[in-house]
Amino acid sequence: MVKGFKDSKGKFRPTGNKGVSSKQKTITSTGMKLKPRVDPTYGLIVANGYDDLKHNPNDPEVKKAYNIFIKETLEQARELQKNGVKFQSEQYKDANAMFKDVEENKHLVYRPSDKDYKGVEDHPMFQLTDIRNTNGDRMRVNDVFRAVHDINGHKKAKAQFTPNGELGSYNEHKKLYSKNATRALFTETQGQGMWVNFNKRSGTKNRHLQEIGDFNELDFATQKADLFPDSIIFR
Repeated sequence: MVKGFKDSKGKFRPTGNKGVSSKQKTITSTGMKLKPRVDPTYGLIVANGYDDLKHNPNDPEVKKAYNIFIKETLEQARELQKNGVKFQSEQYKDANAMFKDVEENKHLVYRPSDKDYKGVEDHPMFQLTDIRNTNGDRMRVNDVFRAVHDINGHKKAKAQFTPNGELGSYNEHKKLYSKNATRALFTETQGQGMWVNFNKRSGTKNRHLQEIGDFNELDFATQKADLFPDSIIFR
């Protein structure tokens, strides 16, 4: 029997055994595990799934997952700040610049998301937190998460800002989250990331832009507070 789920329009979307799991099973001749790679078929399934999500911030299950996710993200941010890491409102040209800045300066810059939630200001990721940047300004939850994800996801996994790198950083970062929080983490990383890289309208263009290092022209996913089926998240 083919595994899968029905989207909001009742269309069956197979998951089967394609895609990529949280653990890479292929072993090299040296015994080292290969870094995870995104199967485009799986990427398209998740991208289509993100299109089918609704903005449901008041749904009890959505609210529960996001509340736990935010709580655990802020705990990680406070721990990083306790260890001397400073957050500044800017943007890196690539992941290597971020790795170097964190390692040498205990400093990380991020792109502010104030303009990313127009029309969905009730999104839980848009609310202000008590975490402050180097200017003393309170940071929004999304900005805190992106900063924390860069360190606890991308840096720990040595993962670039590419489709494969986003998968690797997700696999690394989810180790620090509880099961309920992972539900929101999946939407915020894999859901949005797969949409950027594999959506039918601009996925091919976005992947090319990342290959040439032009991140300013990327099409980003619309912000939504909703959850994927557990069969996708924990497959």
